[in-house]
Amino acid sequence: MDGEWTRELDDESAVLRIDQWRDAFLALEDGEPIEVIRPNGERWRMAASLDDLDDESQSELAAMIGDMLKSLILSFREEGVFAALPLAEECDFGIEEFDAGESMYAWSMRGDGNAG
Repeated sequence: MDGEWTRELDDESAVLRIDQWRDAFLALEDGEPIEVIRPNGERWRMAASLDDLDDESQSELAAMIGDMLKSLILSFREEGVFAALPLAEECDFGIEEFDAGESMYAWSMRGDGNAG
Protein backbone atom coordinates (compact mmCIF):
# COMPACT_ATOMS: atom_id res chain seq x y z
CA MET A 1 0.00 0.00 0.00
CA ASP A 2 1.27 3.46 -0.88
CA GLY A 3 2.80 5.21 2.09
CA GLU A 4 3.64 2.10 4.10
CA TRP A 5 7.33 2.42 3.22
CA THR A 6 7.53 5.55 5.39
CA ARG A 7 7.28 3.37 8.49
CA GLU A 8 10.90 2.39 7.85
CA LEU A 9 12.15 5.98 8.06
CA ASP A 10 12.57 5.70 11.83
CA ASP A 11 15.14 2.97 11.22
CA GLU A 12 18.61 4.59 11.09
CA SER A 13 19.62 2.31 8.21
CA ALA A 14 17.06 4.07 6.00
CA VAL A 15 18.59 7.52 6.53
CA LEU A 16 21.45 9.05 4.57
CA ARG A 17 23.40 10.96 7.21
CA ILE A 18 25.96 13.53 6.19
CA ASP A 19 26.92 15.23 9.43
CA GLN A 20 28.95 17.95 7.70
CA TRP A 21 25.77 19.27 6.06
CA ARG A 22 23.95 19.39 9.38
CA ASP A 23 26.95 21.08 10.98
CA ALA A 24 27.04 23.70 8.21
CA PHE A 25 23.43 24.67 8.85
CA LEU A 26 23.99 24.78 12.60
CA ALA A 27 26.96 27.09 11.98
CA LEU A 28 24.74 29.24 9.75
CA GLU A 29 22.37 29.68 12.68
CA ASP A 30 25.39 31.02 14.61
CA GLY A 31 26.12 33.56 11.87
CA GLU A 32 28.82 31.63 9.99
CA PRO A 33 28.45 31.62 6.18
CA ILE A 34 27.84 28.50 4.07
CA GLU A 35 30.04 28.03 1.05
CA VAL A 36 29.61 25.11 -1.32
CA ILE A 37 31.46 23.93 -4.38
CA ARG A 38 29.20 23.59 -7.38
CA PRO A 39 29.57 20.58 -9.71
CA ASN A 40 31.55 22.78 -12.13
CA GLY A 41 34.10 23.48 -9.37
CA GLU A 42 32.96 27.05 -8.76
CA ARG A 43 32.76 28.18 -5.13
CA TRP A 44 29.39 29.63 -4.14
CA ARG A 45 28.65 31.48 -0.93
CA MET A 46 25.14 30.21 -0.48
CA ALA A 47 24.30 32.32 2.54
CA ALA A 48 26.14 34.55 4.98
CA SER A 49 23.51 34.08 7.67
CA LEU A 50 20.24 32.28 8.27
CA ASP A 51 18.37 35.41 7.12
CA ASP A 52 20.12 35.15 3.72
CA LEU A 53 18.92 31.59 3.12
CA ASP A 54 16.17 32.28 0.61
CA ASP A 55 13.98 29.87 -1.36
CA GLU A 56 16.12 30.23 -4.50
CA SER A 57 19.32 29.29 -2.63
CA GLN A 58 17.61 26.33 -0.98
CA SER A 59 16.24 25.15 -4.32
CA GLU A 60 19.64 25.40 -6.01
CA LEU A 61 21.30 23.46 -3.19
CA ALA A 62 18.58 20.79 -3.26
CA ALA A 63 19.03 20.42 -7.03
CA MET A 64 22.80 20.03 -6.66
CA ILE A 65 22.39 17.38 -3.97
CA GLY A 66 19.78 15.55 -6.05
CA ASP A 67 21.96 15.65 -9.16
CA MET A 68 24.92 14.33 -7.16
CA LEU A 69 22.89 11.43 -5.73
CA LYS A 70 21.42 10.61 -9.14
CA SER A 71 24.87 10.61 -10.74
CA LEU A 72 26.24 8.38 -7.99
CA ILE A 73 23.39 5.86 -8.22
CA LEU A 74 23.56 5.74 -12.03
CA SER A 75 27.33 5.16 -11.88
CA PHE A 76 26.71 2.31 -9.41
CA ARG A 77 24.26 0.78 -11.86
CA GLU A 78 26.69 1.17 -14.78
CA GLU A 79 29.50 -0.42 -12.71
CA GLY A 80 27.27 -3.39 -11.83
CA VAL A 81 27.13 -2.67 -8.10
CA PHE A 82 23.48 -3.80 -7.98
CA ALA A 83 24.00 -6.89 -10.18
CA ALA A 84 24.42 -9.28 -7.25
CA LEU A 85 21.19 -8.19 -5.57
CA PRO A 86 18.27 -10.62 -5.77
CA LEU A 87 15.73 -8.65 -7.80
CA ALA A 88 12.06 -9.42 -8.19
CA GLU A 89 10.86 -9.65 -11.78
CA GLU A 90 9.01 -6.35 -11.43
CA CYS A 91 11.86 -4.64 -9.53
CA ASP A 92 12.09 -0.90 -9.98
CA PHE A 93 14.55 1.60 -8.60
CA GLY A 94 14.14 5.34 -8.26
CA ILE A 95 15.09 8.23 -6.05
CA GLU A 96 12.58 10.75 -4.82
CA GLU A 97 12.58 13.40 -2.20
CA PHE A 98 10.18 12.64 0.63
CA ASP A 99 7.47 14.96 -0.71
CA ALA A 100 7.84 13.49 -4.23
CA GLY A 101 8.49 16.92 -5.71
CA GLU A 102 11.58 15.67 -7.55
CA SER A 103 12.17 12.27 -9.05
CA MET A 104 15.06 10.48 -10.71
CA TYR A 105 12.72 9.06 -13.36
CA ALA A 106 9.41 10.12 -14.79
CA TRP A 107 6.66 7.76 -13.62
CA SER A 108 6.13 6.75 -17.24
CA MET A 109 9.69 5.32 -17.27
CA ARG A 110 9.17 3.11 -14.21
CA GLY A 111 9.82 -0.53 -14.97
CA ASP A 112 11.80 0.31 -18.10
CA GLY A 113 14.86 -1.67 -17.02
CA ASN A 114 15.99 0.99 -14.57
CA ALA A 115 16.78 -1.42 -11.73
CA GLY A 116 19.51 -3.48 -13.27
